[in-house]
Parts: sequence; structure tokens; C-alpha cells
Amino acid sequence: MSLEELAQKIAATADEEADERIEAAEAEAAAIMEQAEVEAASARSEVMDNAKRQSVQLSTELEASARQKNQKQILIAKREELDQTYLEACAAIASAKLSGRKKLLQKLVLQAEQDSSGEMLLRPVAKDRKALEQVAKGMGFGADIDGR
Repeated sequence: MSLEELAQKIAATADEEADERIEAAEAEAAAIMEQAEVEAASARSEVMDNAKRQSVQLSTELEASARQKNQKQILIAKREELDQTYLEACAAIASAKLSGRKKLLQKLVLQAEQDSSGEMLLRPVAKDRKALEQVAKGMGFGADIDGR
């Protein structure tokens, strides 16, 4: 074997080895790319699922918040209406012009006399003192209290 043949044989072997290594590297690169694509698809799917879950949760929370806000506004409106009605009722009851006021005071005094066990001291508002003194003759009267 001549040197030239040996050189060719070494060159051929080197070329074969290089081709094998290139093929192996290309196969490994293809496997790595395949694995990367699978991992990327999995990560993309996981991110999408998480985003959908968060979107649904946020939507539910926003809807619940809107309902709660509406309920609060309704309750506030009802409360304002009840407060106004209460004030109007108090004003009507406290008014000296209330029809049946004298009868109401008489009924209250009779009820108080039935429930009392002896001496009772009444402390009326100034505008009711006269009417109460006529009805509750057997009861004592104290100082007037503040009232409408």
C-alpha cells in the first residue's frame, strides 16, 4: 500500500466518520427540535388553559360585583324611603292636629292604669299635659320631657 492509497483510505474513513457524525448530529438536532415543539405546544396549551380559567373567574367575579353593587343601591334606596316614611310618621303622630289623638292618649292611660301596680308618675310632653291631666286624674305628673 502506497502512501497515496493510505492517505486516500484515511481521507475516506475520515469522510465516512464525518458523514456519520453529521447524520447523528442532524438526527439529534431533529429529535431536540421535535422535543422542543412538543414542550412548546404543551406550554402553549397550559398557558391558554390558565388564561381561559382566569378569564372565566374574572367574568364571574365582575358579574357578582355588579349584582352586589345593584343590591346595595336598591337597599340604600329602600333605606332612604323607610327613613323618610319614619320621619313622616313621627311628624304625623307628634302633630297636635292628629285626628284621634285625644282618644289615643285615653287608651294609653287606661292601658297604663291596668298594667300599673300602684302609683305611677307620668312625664308628658308639654302639648299633651292638659289632655292627660283630664284623663289620668289618679296619676301623678312629673316634669315635662322634650318632645315634638
